[in-house]
Amino acid sequence: MFQSGNTQQRCAYAYQTLYLAYFSEVFWLYMACALNTCLCFDLILMIKYPFAKKEKFMTWYLVVSTLLSLIISLRLRYEIAGSVFISSNILFIISYAIFCIAGITSSILAYNFFSRPGMSREAKSLVLKRHISGIVFFFVMNQYVMISCVQNLAFPDFNTENTYWWTVMLKIMFYNQGYLMPFVRCTEPAFIQSFKDQMTFVREFVTCKRPIKVEK
Repeated sequence: MFQSGNTQQRCAYAYQTLYLAYFSEVFWLYMACALNTCLCFDLILMIKYPFAKKEKFMTWYLVVSTLLSLIISLRLRYEIAGSVFISSNILFIISYAIFCIAGITSSILAYNFFSRPGMSREAKSLVLKRHISGIVFFFVMNQYVMISCVQNLAFPDFNTENTYWWTVMLKIMFYNQGYLMPFVRCTEPAFIQSFKDQMTFVREFVTCKRPIKVEK
């Protein structure tokens, strides 16, 4: 009797730990997808309303993304019990499709907007390169999840986990995108110039070449 109760406690603890880990992974996955989609919508709104205040948009982006991610993550407990109508696989495919549509639409609108006469070529190149590279990065890095969702729906008995080299590569890319994305951003001209300016300031300050302003 004691062993049986002990086993039940261990099973309950293991289930709770697994659920929390799965909840955290799904929450941040949908959060990233939602925020990247909002980034595409933000570019569309910036083109349509160039003089609108962006602060209210940012608040709505964070609120909507957090609520949607939280709702989808909380329903995992019911999905495990088999009492949900739409699975997480279908929800992610829908979310991924919305992101792709928003990304393509915003890129086309941005290209047309910055191709008008009088627009700076440097601004066009900077905005389009940064926006399109962000879309392509998220699209490629999350192919592992997308393929897994399609496989679970269409071929539930066909397991490609750690079977083929390309699935292993996609898995490594997916779980390391948090390290790769900052590295990609560090290669942007704006960041490099800002870093050079900061290093110049530090060097001049250390060598006493930059005068220190004293407030009166």
